[in-house]
Amino acid sequence: MNSPAVLAHLRNGGISVVIAGDDGCPWIAYIGPHITDADVVLAQRGIMGGGLDVEVRTRLLPTGLDGWMGRPGLSGFHIDQMDQGCELLFASIRDFTDGVVMSLRDNLSSLVCDITAVLTDSGVLQLSTEVRNIGGAQFVLDAVRLTIPIDAEVGEILTLGGRHAMEAVEQRTPWNRSALIIENRTGRTSHERLGVVFAGTPRFAEQHGHVYGVHIGWSGNFELFCDGVTESTKVIQAGELLAPGEVVLASGATYVSPVVHIAYSANGLNAVSRSFHSVLRATPGHADANRPITLNTWEAVYFNHDLDTLTALADVAAEVGVERFVLDDGWFSGRRHDSAGLGDWWVDTAVWPKGLQPLADHVVELGMEFGLWFEPEMVNPDSDLFREHSDWALMETPTPLLGRNQLVLNMALAPVREYLFERISTLLNEYPISYIKWDHNRPLVGGHAHAQTLGVYDLFDQLTSAFPNVQFESCSSGGGRIDFAMAEYVQRFWASDSIDALDRISIQRGLSMLIPPEMLGSHIGSPVCHT
Repeated sequence: MNSPAVLAHLRNGGISVVIAGDDGCPWIAYIGPHITDADVVLAQRGIMGGGLDVEVRTRLLPTGLDGWMGRPGLSGFHIDQMDQGCELLFASIRDFTDGVVMSLRDNLSSLVCDITAVLTDSGVLQLSTEVRNIGGAQFVLDAVRLTIPIDAEVGEILTLGGRHAMEAVEQRTPWNRSALIIENRTGRTSHERLGVVFAGTPRFAEQHGHVYGVHIGWSGNFELFCDGVTESTKVIQAGELLAPGEVVLASGATYVSPVVHIAYSANGLNAVSRSFHSVLRATPGHADANRPITLNTWEAVYFNHDLDTLTALADVAAEVGVERFVLDDGWFSGRRHDSAGLGDWWVDTAVWPKGLQPLADHVVELGMEFGLWFEPEMVNPDSDLFREHSDWALMETPTPLLGRNQLVLNMALAPVREYLFERISTLLNEYPISYIKWDHNRPLVGGHAHAQTLGVYDLFDQLTSAFPNVQFESCSSGGGRIDFAMAEYVQRFWASDSIDALDRISIQRGLSMLIPPEMLGSHIGSPVCHT
């Protein structure tokens, strides 16, 4: 094996990242405050007693054939070589603005892997992996886990999670030689576990302590594995959590991993949060930090829609300074309760005989924006859509499991996305809608999350391209789908279905560690929180 050498030294936002390599997969040799090239020293950890007679590096994609005894960074098999392992060997490196692409080849499994590393202006390291099958047989991909080394002095982990109507509550856990697993299997980012960990020196706080933040930008299933391997080695591994057989690469096919975002500060948690915020604020569509004051009709009327009540509500809203008026669930065909109508995205003329135009015109005349609620990824069994296209719904079990009386549409199917684009775009063209509240009220069951998530992104791509002036809000029974990948399409996250002021102190504080405050939505409501 060749002696280790510096492959790249990235510098941006006051942070340096040094990537080193030899014959095998590269590793992060340093991430921290800015240093010069002269300061770079590739330290030798030495050989651990009771182990192998070689130094085992913490590679970006470690495998068992490297001598790595932890979770593999890359695992899977060709269907005609089920007993074959993976051994990634360094092939080449290519520079581009603020980053590099490192190409690796696995001769055993006939794979090519490209690891892209970008250091943003705010000092956040962004890592992603592209895996391509160059063999003749199909390759069953089990996992791609990017591995980030963490200083041994780090001894505490802060995670964010909770439940519906009480999301993103802080929890601190000592981290010695133990392992902490944050897994999500709900098919969305979930209320229970936000996809971020903050690891720092014991009792780190807003303004002091060495802190790493690791976030996986993915709106489906994920895993964050914090492994205190020994007293001198700690790692955080991040990747999509794949169900068995969920990703099978045909010859020539490619898998692209979610982007992992890594921030570091020697001065506490606040600086890590600022770095994360800067990444989102630099995303197209987020340059303007101002957000209109929003009134949502849900708690006011629920499904009891009528023009007189809602125009009166709009009058009061405009009088007190509301700038955006959003008509929530209940406007579309057959939707008088939550057991019917989902999927039938046309205005219910029994309730709105002249359509939504009278209300929309009234709202706009009052100087407010008009917004509308959708839940495109779901369908009620009691709907015209389901009766006509029951094959479009994901039937995960012989007896389907309902959530809020609904099933999930198979977003991997092009006809499903085409139908939804046609229905939503028809309404956007017909009415002066400047804002869509996009809800998602049911978790997924079974191994569909990968294709489902990519299908959702595809539909968002189509809609945001066709309607660049329409803003979107991500809602999933409150704060159930919040991540950097979704932030590429939406300007606002509905933080929680609880609008209780005391609840929101904890919820908003937790979420603001990752998401800028101006992207976290809150509604005006009654003094008594309905949840």
